[in-house]
Amino acid sequence: MFMVAVAKSAWHPLGRQIGTYLAWINKAYSRGSVSLVSGDPRIAPTASFNFLADHRDLQRLKSAFRLMAQLVSTAALRNVIEYPVPSSYGGFAKALGRRTLRNFLLTAPVSVAIDALPGLRRQFLHKGVAGGAALEALLADDNVLEEHVRSNAVGQWHACGTCRMGLADDRYTVVDPSTARVHGLDGLRIVDASVMPTAPRANINLPTIMLAERMSDLIIADLRSN
Repeated sequence: MFMVAVAKSAWHPLGRQIGTYLAWINKAYSRGSVSLVSGDPRIAPTASFNFLADHRDLQRLKSAFRLMAQLVSTAALRNVIEYPVPSSYGGFAKALGRRTLRNFLLTAPVSVAIDALPGLRRQFLHKGVAGGAALEALLADDNVLEEHVRSNAVGQWHACGTCRMGLADDRYTVVDPSTARVHGLDGLRIVDASVMPTAPRANINLPTIMLAERMSDLIIADLRSN
């Protein structure tokens, strides 16, 4: 699990006035799939991430939500946080993430208004950020919290493992771990994040570089031996 507090939630004027707690799962139990839909290589396959399919992931995110709520209610933070509300990275917030003049012009007047008018500030946070959801209501009812988590959980852009490495007699593996060759297919090797047998516990950039460096050595050794 990972949790972080950010003082500025986005690049635009409105985002610079809103702080956010974020929590996510770095090591998920749920597993997705990639399915071919055609023999034509120009047709993209279907990817199903299957988020929260394993109940343990759902329970972990609910626990993280409750922990974040506890943190904002502590004496140290209660005096500096005016109005904590639940939020998610989707819909309008996601659209505003793009750095455009239009988004700047949309957010600048709102940031000035909610800074000058406390009543408007609470109304905006409740409706515009929380989508009408109340933090107290989510914490009071586990079923309501579960529905909120299911509806608002999003991916963190680090998908991997769709062509996992492993022994040839394992029906779930695709790539030989010592040569990067695809099992049962001549002339094809795979070296990228898709060969990871399990997801690493953080961003996949550095593990992918390490994997590529190691695989390149193994490929050179394989070519020299033949």
